[in-house]
Amino acid sequence: MNKKGQGALEYLLIIGGAVLVAAIVISLMLSTATPTKCATQDSLLNALCAQFGSQASCAAGDPDGAGSASCAATDCSWDTTDIICKAEAAGTRSSTCFPC
Repeated sequence: MNKKGQGALEYLLIIGGAVLVAAIVISLMLSTATPTKCATQDSLLNALCAQFGSQASCAAGDPDGAGSASCAATDCSWDTTDIICKAEAAGTRSSTCFPC
């Protein structure tokens, strides 16, 4: 009547199940981080582009405001409807400026 082996096996199965659930939750959290990151980058670039108050400054400006080559002037474009400088869509801006 040795039940120590059965208790140990049950304990290991419970621990294994908890590790499995934790791994699934972590993988789901990491897979949803990319769209959030892209949305954050789009919002940031929109805010940076909005600093340019005229069509001329939008066309010739530096979107990241730091004078670096990470973003090109073509990553922002002038929206004549809203009369504001807005970020280009992720598929049309330069590959080094907030790539997703």
